[in-house]
Amino acid sequence: WSSDVCSSDLFLSQTVELYLAGELRDSCDLWDLVQNFVTTALNREAGVKLPKNEARKWLCDVALAMHLAGRTSLRLDELTKVPLPTVVEKIIGSTEALSDTLIARLLLLKHGGEYAFAHRMIGEALAAEALDGLQPTEVLLDAVAPQSDGQISGVRSDWLVPLAFLMGQNQAWRVAVAERDPLAAARSVPVSAPADERRAAALSIWETYLELHVWIWDFGTPDLLQ
Repeated sequence: WSSDVCSSDLFLSQTVELYLAGELRDSCDLWDLVQNFVTTALNREAGVKLPKNEARKWLCDVALAMHLAGRTSLRLDELTKVPLPTVVEKIIGSTEALSDTLIARLLLLKHGGEYAFAHRMIGEALAAEALDGLQPTEVLLDAVAPQSDGQISGVRSDWLVPLAFLMGQNQAWRVAVAERDPLAAARSVPVSAPADERRAAALSIWETYLELHVWIWDFGTPDLLQ
């Protein structure tokens, strides 16, 4: 993840701005950094006054819809299917106007008639934020960590980062995902978790790598099992 952040001019410049403004004092991980980035962007004065909380909720819904559909961008007619909060519709007027407002705040970009997040990690963090307010139901788990015939299961590759963000904050999701992908759940246990949970996670990772005979793998390969 750090390589993705450090190779992005957008993230580098915004991280420096946050640091100089003293906004990184309480940040301890990438989740905090992206959360601060989104909050600062929504607070930025850029033309139209923006209902920040409602706009953030809409962005979370868009990010979740994108990831569930396996997409990284949406056309305007697809974006309009994500309902606007009433207060946003009253102040901003339309989905297109809101999208343009969020482009000015460096959260969205438009290319070839489709809208995407300015950096994929923003969308991944917002999708995690959307799931954080939901219970890990069977329907959602089937979408993000499907299982085949009860024998083969695991987190989808395009959901690895959002779920890592989510499971680092939400124990209920860690427990639910662990039943389908123990390794992904174990690698997401935060330093703030109880000692017993961290010890069990470390043991799970160790035993998995012993079983697979994998110690150093190609970081360019998207899937450890590959």
